[in-house]
Amino acid sequence: MTDRSPSPDRETVECEITGKTLPADETVFFQGRRVGAEGKEKIIELLKSGHVLPGEMESPTVLRRATCIVADMFLLWLVSLLILLLFKNLGMHRGLFNQGLQNITTVLIYIVYFAVFHVTLGQTPGKMSGRIKVVMKDGSPLNTKAAFIRSFFFIGIYAVPGIGMLAANYNFTMGLMLYNMVAGVYFLLNVLFALVDRYSQRAIHDLVAGTRVIIVD
Repeated sequence: MTDRSPSPDRETVECEITGKTLPADETVFFQGRRVGAEGKEKIIELLKSGHVLPGEMESPTVLRRATCIVADMFLLWLVSLLILLLFKNLGMHRGLFNQGLQNITTVLIYIVYFAVFHVTLGQTPGKMSGRIKVVMKDGSPLNTKAAFIRSFFFIGIYAVPGIGMLAANYNFTMGLMLYNMVAGVYFLLNVLFALVDRYSQRAIHDLVAGTRVIIVD
């Protein structure tokens, strides 16, 4: 039987996938890793099946992210009710100006909610429930600038109708219809961007802020 162990006078390296020690001249760099034939085959299998490579950050599915967003939005809906009650108690719930001001106040709180949770913990309560986390593209923690940029491009679009109501004498019904159309298109584009980016699942707000969402233990 032939002895296939490396000769003492040959340089040896470790395959970064299988962990086996091999002669250096029997390995290649593939997908940024030094691997032997067996390791290369495993990488190809992982890529074909859509799995991440060992040591890489795993992205959640769009559905998993959406479920976490629903949980956050439920909490924020409760906050919206409190804001509505506050405006009513102050007698500021009627009129175009007051409605626009209420909308902007609500959206600003939403932006701060996502930004503060992401920059301090990397997770909102909704993301905690789904065990996902927002990080910079390279895997490092979010910085304050990226957190607020991401939050603005995620939720800031919803401030548009409020600003419009303050800036011009819009018909409220028509303004609301236009707002729903713009918000709906933006939401669909966000989902589309995440679906197209099969590997990182990065939506528009992730691309702009230089962030990504990953699964955590």
